[in-house]
Amino acid sequence: MMMMIAMMMMTMMMMMMIILNCHHYSYSFIKVTQALDKFGDMVFQRLKMKASEGWRESDRWGKSLSGDSFTAVDVPLSAKETCRNWFYKSSCIRELLPRVYIELSLFKCYRFVTDDDFGSILSRITSVIRGNSCHLHVPY
Repeated sequence: MMMMIAMMMMTMMMMMMIILNCHHYSYSFIKVTQALDKFGDMVFQRLKMKASEGWRESDRWGKSLSGDSFTAVDVPLSAKETCRNWFYKSSCIRELLPRVYIELSLFKCYRFVTDDDFGSILSRITSVIRGNSCHLHVPY
């Protein structure tokens, strides 16, 4: 858990360095997106493990989240609360670009909370992206 928070903070610092130093933006962008991808995978696996533990504790019909075919109804409340906590942490980031990139890296974690709101979530994120006015960052 602490490792994931440290990785999120490190990624935010890397994003701020990119914003301030635009000389090697494309190379830095690739490194940051690789770190964000790893961060998103780590959070997803942690939430999946927490959901499986919740199912084992309640012993509901011997069901587990071993595969990728699960819905938000299958996820225990403790895993949903942890997932919402990650979204709250990402929404507390003041800088626009790090917040958007971290939220996009956590996008697949929305499966733990909802099954059908993905369109509205994507439209909200795209409306936030429109607030970026830097000509260098917009194409990325």
